[in-house]
Amino acid sequence: MISLIATDIDGTLLDNENRLPAANRAAIHAAVAQGVRFALVTARKGSTTRRVADQVGVPCALIAHNGARIWDWDGTSLANWTLPLDVTLAVADFADEHAIPLLLTIDEVNYYGPQYPRQFGAATPDDRSTLTNRAAVVGVPTRIITVGEDNINTLTAAFGTVNDTLVLHRYYTRLGAMYS
Repeated sequence: MISLIATDIDGTLLDNENRLPAANRAAIHAAVAQGVRFALVTARKGSTTRRVADQVGVPCALIAHNGARIWDWDGTSLANWTLPLDVTLAVADFADEHAIPLLLTIDEVNYYGPQYPRQFGAATPDDRSTLTNRAAVVGVPTRIITVGEDNINTLTAAFGTVNDTLVLHRYYTRLGAMYS
């Protein structure tokens, strides 16, 4: 018997229009009614993952930030891994020197450095712009994101050997753009 369903959100649970299809919601509700537990697993930050969980309408464990933040079915925080401040400052300073746009997520707030493209609509209270990447470092981040293959390669070359400190991910959006 299946005891857990864990699913990605974008392009898996939600459709390409960022909507939750009724069939997906119904299938989840039917599974939970049979005793199956449900978890959302995503690169999204916790607050946007929680909004999707609210749409689903069943108790959800949340695994956000590619696993760096985890909440159980009751909403209790189980894990919150962050990057060391010295590494974060080094990445931000390097990015400023090389005109690499960064997004840093600190305490569930996205801090957008200069030239970072905002693709997901209007800004919310959880979105803040900064004049430099260094100015975005107001605490220790759960994640640092950049866009563009050249930027990814430059940061990977500079920081890819920082063992046990950084986990580098490369992935593509549904539109085919590369992110890390």
